[in-house]
Amino acid sequence: NIMIGAFGEVLVMDWGLARDLSESVKEDARVRTEFATVLESVRNLTNDGAFLGTPGYMAPEQARGEDVDGRADIFAMGAMLSEILTGAPPFGADAYSTLELLARTSDGRVELPAQRDPRVPPELDAIVAKALEPDRAYRYRSMEALVADLKAWLAGLPVSAHRYGPGEQ
Repeated sequence: NIMIGAFGEVLVMDWGLARDLSESVKEDARVRTEFATVLESVRNLTNDGAFLGTPGYMAPEQARGEDVDGRADIFAMGAMLSEILTGAPPFGADAYSTLELLARTSDGRVELPAQRDPRVPPELDAIVAKALEPDRAYRYRSMEALVADLKAWLAGLPVSAHRYGPGEQ
């Protein structure tokens, strides 16, 4: 659902799950179903209205049918960054059935970029790891914070997600 245009611009093609988080959503109770029922309804594609998200890119809390906030988007961005760096989503979507993928997502079992490709710089791996943190309390608190770390890395500056050892400092 993300494309690169002819001039290098990023185009978001599908906003089907977007909502204003500042408004209360009365439909949350209707949308939430038992996890087993939700798993049976999904077949590799977003099933709008019954399941909120695309397997392999949704946050663990999304996969469990819990309330989500902006940190679910940060998780999705981390999943896209992981795929950009390694060529594969962090849950190995090609290797698992949809039900297995959702179980891995729900449990937060991600593969970080450096686990797949040791050439990934440690700072970038740390940025992705923080964005993909299974416990949303430890994820970036805002997209701006994630972007700030990416900009710092591009500028050759320290990033907040990486713990530098004495030699690196």
